[in-house]
Amino acid sequence: MASKNVEFKVGLLVMAAVVILVFAIYLARGFRYGQEFYSVSVMFPEVGALSSGDPVAVSGVNKGKVKAIALKDGAVAVLIDLTTDVILKEDASFVVKNIGLMGERFVAVNTGKSELRLDRSKKTWGRFDHGIPEVMGMMGGVISQMSDLVSLLEKTAISPTTLDKFSETVARMHSITGQLDASAHTNLPRIDSAISNFAEMSLNLKETVRRNQIHLDSGAARFDEASIRFNAILTDMAEASVRLNMFASDLE
Repeated sequence: MASKNVEFKVGLLVMAAVVILVFAIYLARGFRYGQEFYSVSVMFPEVGALSSGDPVAVSGVNKGKVKAIALKDGAVAVLIDLTTDVILKEDASFVVKNIGLMGERFVAVNTGKSELRLDRSKKTWGRFDHGIPEVMGMMGGVISQMSDLVSLLEKTAISPTTLDKFSETVARMHSITGQLDASAHTNLPRIDSAISNFAEMSLNLKETVRRNQIHLDSGAARFDEASIRFNAILTDMAEASVRLNMFASDLE
């Protein structure tokens, strides 16, 4: 009889420990007894390692959890539960974010600032924030591409044949540069003389123009006068043509 009492007490103790453990987990997730919730369905292009039961934080405060996840029309439909004190506006935003280095996920909610409330009957879209695991996964592809690029460079740009051609090209350029330098030193006096002659010719031309400025102005004036006379002659010829046409008409 005494052994049965002991077993009964041990069983009660285990059950009490289980209840306390479940209640502690329930409290650790941010839920309180008697809280009321409402559900919101949000579409995401992808959700990573998000799973049912993951927390939902509003401005950093735990205010709900992920209730269900399902594929729908090529996207991921996530049903989240939020406490009734969270009021979502029309411009509310939903982001699947990363918690830690192991890929844990949660849904970050910004309630928005619009005067209108969110219409939960319409399709609402959220976005996926790439975390460290996704970045590390993409780094593997980048490293593979870099390896392929290095292999291609080893076969083409930095191959022994290409390096030999490059060295030969550099040597030729060095030779051409030396020849140009020698030619410049040889012809430097001629270049200086040509520059001096050009400068002197410019001065002579300027002096000639200055001396003949009066004649040039007079020639320009005469040209203007001749243009006026030529215009008068053209006018007379036009009048004569009109008269000739009238005379021809009279003859007819």
